[in-house]
Amino acid sequence: MKKLLALLLSLLLLLPAVSLGESETYTVDFDDFILTVSSDDIIQKGQKTEGGVVFMLYPNYDEAATSHPNISSAWTAEGLDGVTTVTAPIFGAQVLQGIVDNLAAQNVIISNSQVLDAQFDEETGSLTLAFAMDADYSGMGVDVQLAMYMVQVYIPLGEKGTYVFAITSDTMEGADALLTYLGDNLAFKD
Repeated sequence: MKKLLALLLSLLLLLPAVSLGESETYTVDFDDFILTVSSDDIIQKGQKTEGGVVFMLYPNYDEAATSHPNISSAWTAEGLDGVTTVTAPIFGAQVLQGIVDNLAAQNVIISNSQVLDAQFDEETGSLTLAFAMDADYSGMGVDVQLAMYMVQVYIPLGEKGTYVFAITSDTMEGADALLTYLGDNLAFKD
């Protein structure tokens, strides 16, 4: 975690400086979509590569906070083939197990993990998953234990692949607020 925080802080130094005072908004172009962000937000743009992070966004970043609610996006060439209203909870359980395994590989102890919701929208072909878990980062040398709430929204774009937007917060209310933020500030191109 210390290495991750050091990397994050190093990357932040590369971001352009913004003026203090009233926040302004600006758009960030990601080829397939545009995201509108505030000058109070911290955003890091990545690459559109299979499974790679397209962006990390920390809305209204508070340097003094213990946790940093965030929105990230990844892209995959794969669609959501086989996911239906009936199979969405099964897919959600598989995704949650992958998250738990990934965190365990980083020495994060996860307990009480559960799928809170799994909704497939037959009209748009999109999928929304919600998870809850308790995370203990002491295995990484950081004395942080917290509840984590995650929402993942899968948006398939046909031949352009699928974007996965992941929201992480220490409260479900915070995750819902970030989901609203994403919905209000994300626009896909035709």
